[in-house]
Amino acid sequence: AEEHMGIHSHSDMEFLFIISGRVAVRVEESLYQLNQGDMLLINVNRNHSYSGSPDLVMGRFLISYNKIRDFLKKSEVLFWCNSADDVNSAYDELRKLIGRILNQYVYKSEANSLYLNSIYYQMLHLMAENFLLSVDNHNYDTKNEADNDRLKQIFSYIRTNYSKNITLDDLARELYLSPTYISKY
Repeated sequence: AEEHMGIHSHSDMEFLFIISGRVAVRVEESLYQLNQGDMLLINVNRNHSYSGSPDLVMGRFLISYNKIRDFLKKSEVLFWCNSADDVNSAYDELRKLIGRILNQYVYKSEANSLYLNSIYYQMLHLMAENFLLSVDNHNYDTKNEADNDRLKQIFSYIRTNYSKNITLDDLARELYLSPTYISKY
């Protein structure tokens, strides 16, 4: 892996696994120190950077935000998966799955894509079961639930397409509303 990665963001989730060495990862305003065996999932469109020790070996997985939303049938998906800042036995299960993935690449001359894909899906399932944050946790108990749903859709679209040039017309077309109506929000 590269020792340094400048500030960047993208429309996929990024999952980091430290094989050896150590790395400092900045996500927005937070700084996390990851060591061997640690893992961190960076949600979409979060500014982040990292700087690692010279002996850093890190696995980096990009997870399609749109696909995971489709699989989970949710309009917005956020995870809290950070073994340096959290205790959960599911991290041990994730380490085992990542070990199986790495073994396929290191010890097999030809990786079995069906087997690898099955492990990737097991990882996603484990993450969804243990580290998925519910948007409903905010408990928006207001009288205007339709407005809240509309705002969630708007924020979800903006978060998903943050890196693109988003126009009011694009947003209106996506939500099946007129540009004038959507501008109120």
